Amino acid sequence: MSKLLPDLYVNTIFDIDLIALRNRGIDSIIVDIDNTLVAWETEYASKEIIDWFKKIKELGFKCCIISNNTKDRVVKFNKSLEVYAIHRAVKPRKKPFLKAMKFMNTTPDKTVVIGDQIFTDILGGID
Repeated sequence: MSKLLPDLYVNTIFDIDLIALRNRGIDSIIVDIDNTLVAWETEYASKEIIDWFKKIKELGFKCCIISNNTKDRVVKFNKSLEVYAIHRAVKPRKKPFLKAMKFMNTTPDKTVVIGDQIFTDILGGID
C-alpha cells in the first residue's frame, strides 16, 4: 500500500523544484493533462503551462504527456507544447508508461510521473 503514496505532493506543477529533480538524476517527466496541467476539459495550454514546458526543456528534461483522453483532445492540447504524447492510454496499464520512456530514451529510475490520480497516474507509474 505504501507504494501508492506519492513521493511528493504539491498544489500545482509550478511548485515542483525542477533543479532538485535534475540534481537527483531525473531526466524525464511523464505528465497527465486533466486536473494536473489544467482544469478538466480545458482545450488549450495556458501561457503559464507553455512557459513551464519551455523551462523544463531549457533545463534538459524530456517530457511525455500520457492521457486517457481522446486523440483529438491530446493532439489539440499538445500543439503548443510539442512534446511526446500518448492518448487513450488506459492508465494505469504499464504499456503507455513504458512506451513514454522508450520515446524519451530513459529508464524508470530517471523518470518522474506527475498526475492527480492515485489509481491511474501513481499506480501506473510504479516501477
